Amino acid sequence: MNFHPMPLEGHPLESFIIANETFSYSDYIVTPCFNKTSSHGGPIREGLLLRISFVDDCILRIELSAKGAQAVSQRPEQK
Repeated sequence: MNFHPMPLEGHPLESFIIANETFSYSDYIVTPCFNKTSSHGGPIREGLLLRISFVDDCILRIELSAKGAQAVSQRPEQK
């Protein structure tokens, strides 16, 4: 997963990698996308198995995977 939490003071951005996709975000950036960092109560931690739904750089949904599942990222189907 290669998780890098954001410090309380806000620099650098929090980031992680799943299936060769890099995600980064901050509570200090106003966005309709997911941006809740672990230092401010967000759910992402090193070692979790996650499924991430996203479009471009925007995280739309995060699911904690069942024990033993692989971490995956997926883009919603384009219509």
